Amino acid sequence: MDFENRPIDSIERAKAFFRAMGCSHFHMGREYPQRYEEYQSLSIPKRLEREWTYEALYGHIDALRSSATEPGRLWWRHSRAADLVQQLSVEDALELIHEVTEEIVDRLPLRTKVIVAETINGRGMIEYRHTGLVFLAHRLGRPDLAKRFSEISLALSLSAKDAGIEPERCDRAIETCREIRRMLGFA
Repeated sequence: MDFENRPIDSIERAKAFFRAMGCSHFHMGREYPQRYEEYQSLSIPKRLEREWTYEALYGHIDALRSSATEPGRLWWRHSRAADLVQQLSVEDALELIHEVTEEIVDRLPLRTKVIVAETINGRGMIEYRHTGLVFLAHRLGRPDLAKRFSEISLALSLSAKDAGIEPERCDRAIETCREIRRMLGFA
């Protein structure tokens, strides 16, 4: 969609803009400040943005579950879905990403397993930013899912390392996961 030359002047354009920017006000404002001002002038209700975010999430979940999705693109879809789940920060979305993560584990190409593990662990230094699906599950009062996500992350990282795929990156993901597990009392 052409955001540089066409204004955000309708709910339909606002929705397309919101979704194209990952349902993120940060990305809208950073990438297209003028369009973001136009978006804000429409006073889109938060409940409508939430609805659009769920629609985007369901689109990624459907693609993750589809056998038509190229295995090499699963990591990207998973990452986008995880971002949306983080934004929503609710239990039903967390359960949905957990289910689909369990479903795709065996379909992930070896070279992308560590990327999915990193998404589960969260990016950034854990001392300062408790991001990722493990910490989200813990914050939402679901230690069962936090523990399971950490187990999946560890298994993915170990599998990739055993296959010789980016061993140093795998080691970082393994250590991060183990540190998270210690922090949360799973180790």
